[in-house]
Amino acid sequence: MLSIRSIAISISLISMVCVPPVCAAIWNVSSTSSLVNAVDSANWGDEIVLASGTYNLPSILRLDTPGVTVRGATGNRDDVVLVGGGMNNDVSPRNIFLVENEDITIRDLTVSESYWNGIQLRGETNRVNGTLISNVKIMNIGQRYIKGSKGSISDEMRNVTIENSYLLQTKPYVQQPGVPNDYIGGIDAMITKNWTIRDNVFEGIHGLDGEGRGAVFLWQGGENALIERNIFINNDRSIALGNWGSGPARDNGIYDMDGAIIRNNTVLRYPAGDIGMELVHTKDVEVFNNTFYSQDVNKSRLFSVLDHGSGSLTPTTGLDIQNNIIRGQITDSGVGDWSAAAVEAMGNLVDLTGVEVLENWFVDPQNGDLHLTNLATGAIGHAPRISSVFEDIDGNFRPDPTDYGADQFSLYPGDFNGDEIVDDSDLPYWQAGYGLDASGDADNDSDTDGKDFLIWQRSFQSGPSTGLTAIPEPSTVIMGVIYAIGFLARRPNSKRVVIENHLRIAC
Repeated sequence: MLSIRSIAISISLISMVCVPPVCAAIWNVSSTSSLVNAVDSANWGDEIVLASGTYNLPSILRLDTPGVTVRGATGNRDDVVLVGGGMNNDVSPRNIFLVENEDITIRDLTVSESYWNGIQLRGETNRVNGTLISNVKIMNIGQRYIKGSKGSISDEMRNVTIENSYLLQTKPYVQQPGVPNDYIGGIDAMITKNWTIRDNVFEGIHGLDGEGRGAVFLWQGGENALIERNIFINNDRSIALGNWGSGPARDNGIYDMDGAIIRNNTVLRYPAGDIGMELVHTKDVEVFNNTFYSQDVNKSRLFSVLDHGSGSLTPTTGLDIQNNIIRGQITDSGVGDWSAAAVEAMGNLVDLTGVEVLENWFVDPQNGDLHLTNLATGAIGHAPRISSVFEDIDGNFRPDPTDYGADQFSLYPGDFNGDEIVDDSDLPYWQAGYGLDASGDADNDSDTDGKDFLIWQRSFQSGPSTGLTAIPEPSTVIMGVIYAIGFLARRPNSKRVVIENHLRIAC
């Protein structure tokens, strides 16, 4: 038997190997050379903080040390811009970031102008786990804005979160030698496990012929994906789970996607666009409360289900489609009945001709704002609420019955809990969302801040009912705001060493 002393020594050794350093470092950088040095020298748990400015990179930023954070100093992603060799220029660096280890965070900055990938997660290392990409703008990338690559079907990328980011193409795609005409896409990853993609905007990602890869494209052995509250505007292909071409995963009876929730997203397909939603060889996928809107209502494949038939090892199974607005054509090429009539019967608002789901149902459908207006009478209050979808695209509470599509319409700004009364029961939603999400958003700017609080105050007692609590006095309101902000701003303090002039201070 092991003695108590030997057990204690073993625990101590394990702690030395497995636990991050108690005292991590902050690297404050303001030049390209200091940034490269910090990335090359950072240790487990270090934070690299970039001062505002444009950084023209001489080489790829390789994040191969676990627990490292790279972020902009101000929190405004437009203040820090990392620039590669060019979207259509075959020069180094052709990638901006390579992520090769666990618990890497990239946030509050802009990644732009690279020939291959903006951020590549290298599954080949089998160490990509816990990656967080948050509040990042990625612009004008030649192949993939975020690429998840692999070496074999065992190279999993686990527990990745991509949130509050903006993937935008403003330049025309130029075909690269040796690749297809439309070899460009947003998030493209294989062998994904427990990925969350939420609160992002994907806009204008196009190839040469209108058949670019998905703005979100997860395939070959994906499991348990959550895709929610995203906005897709005028991409060639918006959401794609699975790939029609064969691959080693499917050849071994592994689904392209096994378990996914797709909820509260809006998809605007422009006239030349290819596909709004594509589900290929999927199992147990839930598609709840999304809005799919095709400007050309007669164009095929706004919503598409397909596989290689009943003889396939991975036929479509367990697909659940409810409470969606689908304005456009549905293509059924999968095992089972996914015709427009069948999808409508599952509990969806389907319009194949554009005579029911009208343009004036939405705030600005030509530019991608698919929030409902009061004219959307066919969508408002006609859908049974799904237990797993208790909020809408803005984080606002859904009553039961609820609205079809991604947005929960409200006539009462400040009615954060959706009960058609603006009162003190709405305040906890504002408090919970302050500075974090849109659960207390009253002005439709996709955040929760002091302006939303003032709208709540001005709207207090609005709604069909009367006899509510009196409007809070200004002093009470001010104290409430101060308390809420102070409470929400509290965070556990961690001891860090600040590195000045790029020199590490010993802990």
